[in-house]
Amino acid sequence: MATLNTTNIKHGSSSSNNIVLAADGSCTFPSTNTGKILQYKYEVDTSSASHSNGHTTYTDLGSLSLNITPTSTSSKILVLAHVCGGQGSNATQYSLVFRVLRDSTGLIGTVASGEDNNAVSFGFSPTESYSQDGIMSSAFSYVDSPNTTSQITYKVQGSCRSAAAWSYNRSYRDYTSRAKGVSTLTLLELAG
Repeated sequence: MATLNTTNIKHGSSSSNNIVLAADGSCTFPSTNTGKILQYKYEVDTSSASHSNGHTTYTDLGSLSLNITPTSTSSKILVLAHVCGGQGSNATQYSLVFRVLRDSTGLIGTVASGEDNNAVSFGFSPTESYSQDGIMSSAFSYVDSPNTTSQITYKVQGSCRSAAAWSYNRSYRDYTSRAKGVSTLTLLELAG
């Protein structure tokens, strides 16, 4: 087997190097790689829990928390979240709301406490009188610009519009014959 020793690789019609190889084996790509996926992190959470926190407080959801260290300050992080749950007691219908944080910063809105300052990113409201028997889901996508090469943590939190009981990854009544939900969190680092 032959070995190719080089420090630069370029297309024959290019006026500049397309790939530059460093002595340690790492490589630098040209700016034309903007938007390409540099790394990804993925979490699937099948745990379930019951909560009763109201609209002014949020609780972490299962294992929907991921660390990522961007390779460049110009990188973007595409955040994709999908959350399943059920809510209510008897025929009460209250919205379930979720937010995504980068460390302690809400990706949309603020994170201050109080009803008018919540960083609600996504959620769902039931439409049937006995919605607590079923399971619903909601999805979120956002392109974040963390502007750092330090490790950061993205996590998903949930709340209910009232302090009514609600469930994560399952229907409210949690019948054994009912399917349970699976929630996910995905991070994709995109070249900036």
